[in-house]
Amino acid sequence: MSEFLADNKRSITDEDGDHSDWIEISNTTNAEINLEGWHLSDNASNLTKWTFPSIKIAANNQLIIFASGKAKTTPNSELHTNFLLDSDGEFLALTKPDGTTIAKSYNYPKQKEDISYGNSTRIFDDPVISSSSPAKWIIPKDSVPEWNEVTFEDSSWNSGNLGIGYDISSDYDPFFETDVLSDMRSSQTSIYIRVPFQIKNPELVSDIKLRMNYDDGFFAWINGKQIASKNAPPIAEWDARASSSHRDSQAVQKLNIPIDFRPAELIKGINILAIQGLNRSSSNSDFLILPEVIISRPREEGAESEGYFVKPTPGQANNDIVYGFVSDTKFSIDRGFFTEPIKVAITTKTPGSIIKYTIDGSDPRAIEAKTYLTEIEVSKTTTIRAVALKEGFQSSNIDTQTYFFASDIINQPKMDRDITNDPDYSETIKDDLSKNVPVISLTIDEDTFFGPFGIHSNPELSGRGSEVPVAVEFHNPSDIKDSFQIDAGIRIHGGNAREHPKKPLRLYFREQYGKRRLNFPIFPESPVQSFDQLILRPGGHDSWSLADSFGRDKSLDLPPHGTLMRDQFLRKTETEMGLLSPRGRYVHLYINTEYWGLYDLHERPNADFFESYLGGDEDEYDVLHHPTFFNESYTVVDGNSVAWETARDIVSSGVNSEEQYQAIENLIDIDNLIDHFIVRIWSGDYDWLGPISRNGAIVSVFDNKNWYSGRRSRGESGKFQFFTWDAEMSMGNHLMVNLLQFAIPPQGVTNFDLTGVNDSGSPAEFYAKLRAYKPFRIRFGDRLQKLFFNDGAMTVKNNTHRWDQLSEKIKDAMIAESARWGDEGSSFSAPFTRNDDWAPEVSWVRNKFIAERNQIVLDQFRNRKLFPKIEAPIFNQLGGSVPQNFELTMSAEQSDIYYTTDGSDPYVPAVDQFYTLIDDFIDAEALIPSVDNGGADIGIEWRTNSEPENILEWLKGESGIGYERSGTNYRALINLDLEEMSNVVSSAYIRIPFNIDTDIEPKSINELKLLMKYDDGFVAYLNGTRVASSNAPQPLFWNSASTANRPDSLAVLSEEFDISGSADLLLAGNNMLAIQALNDTSQSSDLLCIPKLIASSSSADENLSANAVLYEGPVNLSSNTLIKSRAFNPNNSEWSALTEGTFIVGTPASNANLVISEFNYHPLEPLTAAEISVSETDTEFEYIEITNIGENEINLVGVRFDQGIEFEFTMDTQINSISAGEQILIVKN
Repeated sequence: MSEFLADNKRSITDEDGDHSDWIEISNTTNAEINLEGWHLSDNASNLTKWTFPSIKIAANNQLIIFASGKAKTTPNSELHTNFLLDSDGEFLALTKPDGTTIAKSYNYPKQKEDISYGNSTRIFDDPVISSSSPAKWIIPKDSVPEWNEVTFEDSSWNSGNLGIGYDISSDYDPFFETDVLSDMRSSQTSIYIRVPFQIKNPELVSDIKLRMNYDDGFFAWINGKQIASKNAPPIAEWDARASSSHRDSQAVQKLNIPIDFRPAELIKGINILAIQGLNRSSSNSDFLILPEVIISRPREEGAESEGYFVKPTPGQANNDIVYGFVSDTKFSIDRGFFTEPIKVAITTKTPGSIIKYTIDGSDPRAIEAKTYLTEIEVSKTTTIRAVALKEGFQSSNIDTQTYFFASDIINQPKMDRDITNDPDYSETIKDDLSKNVPVISLTIDEDTFFGPFGIHSNPELSGRGSEVPVAVEFHNPSDIKDSFQIDAGIRIHGGNAREHPKKPLRLYFREQYGKRRLNFPIFPESPVQSFDQLILRPGGHDSWSLADSFGRDKSLDLPPHGTLMRDQFLRKTETEMGLLSPRGRYVHLYINTEYWGLYDLHERPNADFFESYLGGDEDEYDVLHHPTFFNESYTVVDGNSVAWETARDIVSSGVNSEEQYQAIENLIDIDNLIDHFIVRIWSGDYDWLGPISRNGAIVSVFDNKNWYSGRRSRGESGKFQFFTWDAEMSMGNHLMVNLLQFAIPPQGVTNFDLTGVNDSGSPAEFYAKLRAYKPFRIRFGDRLQKLFFNDGAMTVKNNTHRWDQLSEKIKDAMIAESARWGDEGSSFSAPFTRNDDWAPEVSWVRNKFIAERNQIVLDQFRNRKLFPKIEAPIFNQLGGSVPQNFELTMSAEQSDIYYTTDGSDPYVPAVDQFYTLIDDFIDAEALIPSVDNGGADIGIEWRTNSEPENILEWLKGESGIGYERSGTNYRALINLDLEEMSNVVSSAYIRIPFNIDTDIEPKSINELKLLMKYDDGFVAYLNGTRVASSNAPQPLFWNSASTANRPDSLAVLSEEFDISGSADLLLAGNNMLAIQALNDTSQSSDLLCIPKLIASSSSADENLSANAVLYEGPVNLSSNTLIKSRAFNPNNSEWSALTEGTFIVGTPASNANLVISEFNYHPLEPLTAAEISVSETDTEFEYIEITNIGENEINLVGVRFDQGIEFEFTMDTQINSISAGEQILIVKN
């Protein structure tokens, strides 16, 4: 019985998928063995508790039996004992078939999770002489015959412990226990030392090694045979001196010494290592001899061969064992900030262990580490790392404690004296570093991080190979209990931000570093307290740290407008709206004790993130984000893209029916999509999706960037959800300077219009396609109403309050950030400061962007028909607790109000009818205009149904129209090739005739959309009248060029132009769409023009709900009621967005009248037939009891559990009120 695991959490699983405990039986013979009739037992009084069936173990092989209690003994199948193993320790035996002879037994101690126990016969290194070994020594005054022999009588010699030496300074103090300063210095250069060591079984020793610390030289003998010497003369005279010096820096390093000695020369019992230590001079200031003798041998059968296997090896040869585990080190003073010197003591509970430590952040397991002997005095910013060690035991983990002194941090080389000495900041700078936000300190090997081949010096490195170990400390100056330290891995994070001087970082918590996860409530308001990864975001485009590459001009450049708040503000907005969004927390970051600035510590949205919030297993989640590489539409982070592509396929041809809408809603959380797009569009995010317009012009630089989405593969949560990511270039910031156009506006733009974003493969693809479907537009408007009005999460008031909360958190910390990064990119100009730069920008966002943006973006949404022009009804109270017979009043300007009390919508929109008037492959005509073919003076007739006089010059074919001379971007899209215009002219004329059949009444068409794929510009005419254009000059000539270039990546996407205002131009029968396609230059390598014309008409039967009531006066509420209402303008038949409120009538619940009075989290097993018919599992009978301890009936609607279980009382709950003194049981099933 060679190995067993009694606390299996993550080791092998049995055939049922359970992590059952297991026992390994090894056949150490060279022949097959049948175990039939052998026994396993955990009871010394019943050695035959479980019996093996007929089963054979091959020679030198292993068999695994699961100790699960499942009692399975079918031959040639998985075996399970009828007992379980006790992780607290017990008896365990393998007994021979006679039932009494124990082949192997253990009385094993308490076990550890996923660490096995057993027997090892592997060769191991056994130090028979080491530090503190007893020794005899003498300062010779004459020759001493045979002093190095085993039989020499040394009882009259001095006694001591290794090492032996002296030092008039303190450099060697950690290395010697026996001080010979007074005996040796100034009198002798030699010392004789005899160290006994015992060998029980010399025949089992396979190797012997000598390691030494020495200053300056030595001779060494074992049992009288000279085995080695260093810096020694040819002959070992009694007063010999070292032939050369051995520097102190070398002496403190343990060196392997080659020896002339074979293990066979050892004797059974006592052996003697004899050393003549040699100093260079008797007047030398120091001397040291510290030997270590190590033998290699197998462990002896019995207690020595039994122990723990840190890495279990079921079914394989065993590793070497450890006898136990050294207790963690404890520091007398925890990490934090200090103003006076401190003395730090380090202890461990394990007897016989030693503590090694460093004060420079290096690994305390290295040979350079010091042995802890006394308190460590700390008077400046210092990182102490310590480990407790004991021979044969698993060492403790490395503990790291960093002690900060703000007085020296402000004088670090990278801290700007213009800030630290500024009268406005010098009085508070120390507090600004230590008393406002929490601290994260990273201790990392300098070379692997900052060295020539380090990951910080080579930020392009990615993947597991670019991950290096790091010690992570967290502490909150305002709460000493809010602290942890964990070992982790670290990588450089991000895309082009990797090249930024203040880089984003990603932390990985893995078992290889220690703990598999960080388990700590690092985000106080989050229900999640366990993490596998975290991000340290530096602020990027919303910070000062990019000034060296992005400039310091306060008008045009980004860095002067840094707040470090935009991204976290938007994620916090989504969280307060009830969306799933990564939570963040500001921290001061230190790397190897150097202040690195203010960072946003936040969650990384991978599959583990979704699992933590939505349940299930991370393997069930699909997570996607923006494309990583060119020619991608997105990147799969976890899972796969099957569902994403299914959703894309559903909307590919537009959403025009209830069936399509339902199909997409099965995959996309529609309300989540709407809310997320409201946030991102409201933010004016310039680094997200495109196209972005401003004042009628496309001003995008980027497309399809910085988004995340995820879904669980099954269940209600199996719909894609969306949230903000990397939204630093938002809320007024932009990079329009990259457009290389004149009249670039300064930073601080409030009117970017993102309501038309439509990037293929991104979430905008769903948003853009759904916009054409009326029920989606109504739903979108209702969400806007809920968020922007009636104290919704995104009212100006609540947005302002949220912004103020964030600015208040970091306003003092920004002084420290200014000292560290405010002078970036500045050789002569003043650094960015909190008062002169940060505070004015924060004020601008608050008082300009937030104050004005709601109205601006509402108007933009109105233009997209995503929000009605008519105002929604106003209630005198928008839901909540009200008394009996409450009088609800509603008002709306110049509109009727309809409402319902049954939860239905008072407005039932008619289903739109959609018509594709022009599709992708319709017949088309094109002319490359010239003087010769009459195109130069053709007039305007070509734009109408009338044939132009030069019709014979026109080319005929199918849409799409254009050419491609380089690459393949447009080649597959082009059916009517116009390559002849290349290098000749920048314009082409296009005519597309189409017919409106008699089954369509043109006057019924109320929406008309022109969808254009184009490169680079165009002007479109419907039956001779101009209806749409893009990048078109004024005035327009037959050979005009576009005013701007349209990137190929955008040109292949349909841009929507709403020309509903021109729907009255449509005619029954023949119609003409004419287009002048525009290239940016006649030398352009490509041109593209593919129009699509979509019309829709609504039925005249816009219906009221059957339960809708016209509001004519106050509504009396005598019971719980959900009121939904809309305003209706009969003059233009327009309905408003929805105003709704849930009214709880009567006495509401509070902690004064409602208590949890009892709960049962471990019921009895179901026994009766009635109980078993409900469930065979006891957990289904768990319950919580609540009691009304008040004097009146309580209305429970709105009461919910926010931790532990998921349950909420609603108006639909079977019981939603409770009488005085009454109880209610909430049962799991």
